[in-house]
Amino acid sequence: MFKQILLSSFENMDIGMYYRLGWEGMKDFEEHIKTPHFHAVSKNQVHAVTIDIKNCCVASFNSYKTFPENKLKIILEWCGQHRQELLDNWERAKENLPLIPIPPPDIERENT
Repeated sequence: MFKQILLSSFENMDIGMYYRLGWEGMKDFEEHIKTPHFHAVSKNQVHAVTIDIKNCCVASFNSYKTFPENKLKIILEWCGQHRQELLDNWERAKENLPLIPIPPPDIERENT
């Protein structure tokens, strides 16, 4: 069973990680857990990207259309600001422990 847990939501994007439960049945399981990462998926599920937490960079695009550059920039900045919390949640997910939500960026204040 694969279950993605929502960590945050902003800019019409859901940010989450898959729980350990069911990872063992995943194709390429060892590859999947090698690099701590999270997934950002647009609410309409047109755009999806996997972000490498340690390097705050794109690990892969899983998208039907080009990922919006402005949204990707916000996600990568958010990753940098919350790297330790994301890594802590990665370890929690591996142990099948509850994940701790992470606040979204204060985008409205930054744009005013």
